[in-house]
Amino acid sequence: MDLLQLVLLESPFRLAMLCFLLLAAILLLRRRWTGNARRYSLPILFAGIITLFVVQRAVVTQRERILIACDGFVEAIGREDAGRIAGAIGEGFETEGMDRAAILDYLKSCLEGVDVFDTRFRRRDVTVTGGRAEMLLVAMATVRIRGGAGEYHTCRWRIGWAIERDEWKITSLRPEMVDTVQVDSLQRLHTYVP
Repeated sequence: MDLLQLVLLESPFRLAMLCFLLLAAILLLRRRWTGNARRYSLPILFAGIITLFVVQRAVVTQRERILIACDGFVEAIGREDAGRIAGAIGEGFETEGMDRAAILDYLKSCLEGVDVFDTRFRRRDVTVTGGRAEMLLVAMATVRIRGGAGEYHTCRWRIGWAIERDEWKITSLRPEMVDTVQVDSLQRLHTYVP
């Protein structure tokens, strides 16, 4: 079901590939058909393809809502927008004994004197289970500390999400790796990046 949702509702590239395969199959089979099947096969296929793309554009899945929320959170980190950062963190946040207030203080202290920019995602895998979701995020960003030269870093994170008041909010934030160094806690991450 996830693959079908991904192809039909979330990935324009995968939907285009599926449509190309359908077009190729119809063009090959059409030679053998006669009458109405031959006459209407291409118009029906093109109408179906247009309908699929319109539906994909109109429907926003839960996974896509999480990705949009993630984009907003990462943008807020880059801009050091405390209000948007706080808006992305859920009331039920719990990681390493930190609640919502503690993680907001932690993030504020981490961002003092640090600029994060040019963020790119290499991987964003989201598994949705009811009102909760788990994301594996691999991101690359340039980090400049205290106005120095920017250094490029790659980080892998596990981020927990939950629906609160019809919006996806972050409920856990766990680093797994920075560059090639295994990082198993936020406190260790804070010491890795001075």
